[in-house]
Amino acid sequence: DQALSRAMEEALTKAGRTAYEVLTKPPEGMRNVTEWAKKQACWDRVRSSSAPLSPAFVAELLSLDEQQERRRTARRDQRQLDGIEAQMAVVNAGGKFWREVTNWGQERQLLGTKDLGILRRAGQIPARMPTEAQVRLLTALLARLQEQHDCPYELLSSG
Repeated sequence: DQALSRAMEEALTKAGRTAYEVLTKPPEGMRNVTEWAKKQACWDRVRSSSAPLSPAFVAELLSLDEQQERRRTARRDQRQLDGIEAQMAVVNAGGKFWREVTNWGQERQLLGTKDLGILRRAGQIPARMPTEAQVRLLTALLARLQEQHDCPYELLSSG
């Protein structure tokens, strides 16, 4: 829902009215409102004017702690989503894909014992599914092979 709350609309309307009052009532000797609006004195007067905020609007505002908590929650949720997407990509690639990556890496002698173990596990998809930790290792291994050795195999995003 991207609509403004009623309290926000009221706060913006009050602030707009306050600014309007300052803008449309220039000091003595100045008739041109557009020239008045460009003057620092006009902006200082707008800044020093008060438009009282309703308790309902103030209640909508977030404290710094609440803002930080929302950012932490958003980062955690994004990590979870990224993990799920990686799992889907690894599983959707299928066992045949991972067996081909294994063969490609072995032919070029690019794989260590740990690499072979994790790739062989992935080669058993769908009979045996990799864990979250194994998915992280697989995606990191494939990225390394692509970056350092021009591996032609690529995971397709699941989205």
